[in-house]
Amino acid sequence: MRNLSLYFLVFLFIFFSSKAFAQNCPELNFRLCPKKAICKRPIKIKGRNLENLIKDLKKTQLDLPWSVKSESDFTIETKTFESMSRLDRLFKNAMKNIKQEMKKYEVTKNISERFAETSFKVSEKMALDSWYGSENTKKVMKEIKGVKKLRVRLSYKKPKGQKGTTKFYLYQLKKKSTKPRPVLIIMPPVYGISPFDIGMAIEYASFGFQVAVLELGGVKFVSPFNQIGKLKESMAGVIGDTHRMIQYLKKYRDIDKDNIGIFGFSLGGLLSSMVYVLNDDIKVLASAMGGANFPELFTNSEQAMAKLYRSYRMRKENLRTRMDYFKALERALPYEPMSLAHRRKESHVYFVASFGDTLVPSKNQWDLTQAFNASCEKGNVRWEKDQHLIAIVKDLLKRDRLREFFISKLMK
Repeated sequence: MRNLSLYFLVFLFIFFSSKAFAQNCPELNFRLCPKKAICKRPIKIKGRNLENLIKDLKKTQLDLPWSVKSESDFTIETKTFESMSRLDRLFKNAMKNIKQEMKKYEVTKNISERFAETSFKVSEKMALDSWYGSENTKKVMKEIKGVKKLRVRLSYKKPKGQKGTTKFYLYQLKKKSTKPRPVLIIMPPVYGISPFDIGMAIEYASFGFQVAVLELGGVKFVSPFNQIGKLKESMAGVIGDTHRMIQYLKKYRDIDKDNIGIFGFSLGGLLSSMVYVLNDDIKVLASAMGGANFPELFTNSEQAMAKLYRSYRMRKENLRTRMDYFKALERALPYEPMSLAHRRKESHVYFVASFGDTLVPSKNQWDLTQAFNASCEKGNVRWEKDQHLIAIVKDLLKRDRLREFFISKLMK
């Protein structure tokens, strides 16, 4: 298969979005548990349990003192294509390493290579067709050169004395703004900051947003060598990093503190919803192909990293059945959007979901929309009908509604 040129997809993502298509709301019922899946609806966390959860989160993350470690100017100019190419190579190498690891485990040997190959071929074709058919090349380069990029590192001390670092990138127009900028936070997917995220950052910066892209650590975030019991710490770290990033923006950047939004797709969508229910500074949430009910989602997912993690941890931690694995995840994942969505008395949300998805199971995508009482009929949920990667790429062609959502909710 010929190499996938991911940087072409960035321009597809930014400038070649077609108009939103008229949508007929599909008839969906995910209340019943799919065959061979393990399902259990989490209960709401309220009262003393909620107080203890927030108290623990403050102690381990939110109240930790921090300082600015570094601020580096990485303004986008002629190196744009080089950086995108490098991300492309890093992603491919990471996937090769994962594939080699997966060969060691019986459970994951049957993953469909045909589906993966077909998905990438379709993605590439859609991107290239859009690129070659575009008349906006000059506009693309003009807006890229008008955006300033800053790389920021915050240093903090963990409760046990170890040093921690919060890493993120900021994008904004070089031209000074006459009023505070609204903020868009972007959560990357499982393989780290992608050209999709860079493209979205450039686009929204050109609209006048201050865009912050959090660096999560990529594939390492769901490493099979990360014990199940450590997942709580990993999730809390994302919540803490987002909190510190927002505190930095409030202190050092001219932002509109009342208009902060967050977005992510795939794993980034999961983490965005988790952060949203626990950070009251964030006004609006949008998610594409993300999901809720984390223990259920990770137990039933057919995504390569999820399968690798599941098979490896079950062996290492002597978990004999999937139900044992599910119960271990329940104990380790307390920051659940379905359990905490009630904290947001007035939710401003927009979701893109896909039925037919087995990587982030469609049921769990539906669960996320239900947690916030969102629906296709209300106009704040749009459904695709495809597997995970195909749905993500198709969504790139229909970003008008997402754009309208963020601009209407965050820009005065």
